[in-house]
Amino acid sequence: MQLTRDALLMKLGSAQSKAPTAWRVVDVCVEAQNSRFTYRLSREKLKQVRHREGRYLLNVRT
Repeated sequence: MQLTRDALLMKLGSAQSKAPTAWRVVDVCVEAQNSRFTYRLSREKLKQVRHREGRYLLNVRT
């Protein structure tokens, strides 16, 4: 599927709005001239999210 750079940016923006929590742990780099992008998982951010994820369970009192 060939997309223009603008269409690619629109699709990435849509993905970001649908999954903002997941988007925070992914680093995306879009090439300036082509409609190509690279992504990688930020392991440090993922570690922080996983650490914080359990905090609300520890703070809830019944």
